[in-house]
Amino acid sequence: MPKNFAEIKKMVRGLGLPVEVIDCCFRNCMIFWGSDAELTRCKICDHELWKRPPKGNSVKRRVNVPYRKMFYFPITPRLQRLYDSKATAKHMTWHAEHKILGLCNDGFQPFGAFGQNYSSWPVILTPYNLPLGMCMKDEFMFLTVIVSGPQNPKHQMDIFLQPLIAELNQLWEFGVQTFDVQRRQNFQMKAALMWTINDFSVYSMLSGWSTSRRLACPHCMENTDAFTLKGSRKQSWFDCHRKFLSRGHLYRRNTTHFGKGKTVNKKFGQPKTEEEVLAEMDSLGFMKAYEIGAEKNNAAKSTDYGWNKKNHAKSREELNDICDRPKLAKDPVTGRFPKAMYALDRDGKKALLEWIKLIKFPDGYTSNLSRCVNTIELSIFFRELTSTSLTEKDLDRMGLEIPKILCKLELSNKGRVEESISSGYLNEETAKFAAYYFSEGDLMILERLQRNEVCDIEVDDDIDRLSIFKPHGQSVGACRKRYLEDDEIVAARTYVLLNCSEIENYREVFEDELRRGNPDISNSQIEAKFESDFAYWFQQYVQDPIVCTNPFILSLAKGPLRSVRIFKGHRVNGFKF
Repeated sequence: MPKNFAEIKKMVRGLGLPVEVIDCCFRNCMIFWGSDAELTRCKICDHELWKRPPKGNSVKRRVNVPYRKMFYFPITPRLQRLYDSKATAKHMTWHAEHKILGLCNDGFQPFGAFGQNYSSWPVILTPYNLPLGMCMKDEFMFLTVIVSGPQNPKHQMDIFLQPLIAELNQLWEFGVQTFDVQRRQNFQMKAALMWTINDFSVYSMLSGWSTSRRLACPHCMENTDAFTLKGSRKQSWFDCHRKFLSRGHLYRRNTTHFGKGKTVNKKFGQPKTEEEVLAEMDSLGFMKAYEIGAEKNNAAKSTDYGWNKKNHAKSREELNDICDRPKLAKDPVTGRFPKAMYALDRDGKKALLEWIKLIKFPDGYTSNLSRCVNTIELSIFFRELTSTSLTEKDLDRMGLEIPKILCKLELSNKGRVEESISSGYLNEETAKFAAYYFSEGDLMILERLQRNEVCDIEVDDDIDRLSIFKPHGQSVGACRKRYLEDDEIVAARTYVLLNCSEIENYREVFEDELRRGNPDISNSQIEAKFESDFAYWFQQYVQDPIVCTNPFILSLAKGPLRSVRIFKGHRVNGFKF
């Protein structure tokens, strides 16, 4: 066993799961990587790379500290390791010989909505050669890049993707020698990026196509039907989608709910091919984001980035100039616009809140609203505080609520969020990777049970125990005792008798007697008889020692005890009740 943490880190590095820490410019102009790795000032804005040492009599810093840094997890060794274990190597040719990858990118706030304004941007790659049941598991979703906050990189995202793009080009053009433990041979592993998965705003960051203003649609591009409203000077994409419908669709001839008096006959052609897009970009003279002068050059040759999609009163005034919807016009008497059909009045809001208060979801399917602090809770507090009348009881109650709200809002802002994410990911990745080497590639790491998943305990003290009473799942909370009401006893007894497999032959006898007594009886009438009469019939029928001698079935016929043990809940089959 390793003697200290330094030896553990050295051993982990030998597993071939590296991470590169790359220094970045303070203003996100460039990364100090490749041919620029030895620079000490930004070649774009001339900002210094290292932080200045603190003033005072403290001990001098031994190493330079950069203003910003990013984390890059090389993808090649992580793809190669999938061929190092028989558990994964046999699945890697499920879809194709060469590796097919998908890229996902989005930002998140690690401190939540009420914490420090901070944005981190991870980039994740997934190999689609694995079967569907494996490729979406977390151990096969490779964290590749972490772009440090606190700012959104926006159109400078390409700067941080340089190491990944270079490695993907290498894998696409040349590949890398890899040993397949399943086939016991070397082969040239190549990989291709098939698609990216992201929302519309991140689409702009990755592709370079502006997703705002008139040319926002990446399919229509300059052939868009978007127009500018005369009064508000806002861009509108109203009635731009009927050209995608089939030729005979009735919406194409609708002149009321779309453009006023307008029918659409033209059909959308095809989006531009990859070759056409690249040729157009080259002809316009765009520069790469990390080249000197790229920001000014590209800004002069393209539309600005950003979103602008507010719906204000001036836009609504022009609604009936475009389409024939008089019900949405402004009321000439009050000067107000009608509320949207999804807007609620006072009674509707009250009914909604009452419904939210009483609704119950399966455990884990939704968060507990009472545990969260949000703008509603804060607004209610301040509204009560500034109300015209306050009683002493109200002030006492609000005084008790203040510490609760403050505790919920108190979030610990870590100074090195990305380093924590990187270290945690490497630890988990190492543990799962090493586990695939045991027992012919079987995963030996202790799998963490899901939220409500439990291990059933095998009980074999009574071989003849009725199957319906064999324990399944796990009780939740402390045990208490209470007495069943009459209707509860009937419900419990009926459920057990109708679902116990050991008395199936007795149910068949009861049904045969019903059909002999009334040949025209229906199935619904038989079900009703089972619920109302079977329990008493079964109790009388099994008293004959010739019919039954099983002590468990004889005890079952007597019905349940009135005194029972109850628990707060029960976990079974992955659910909590």
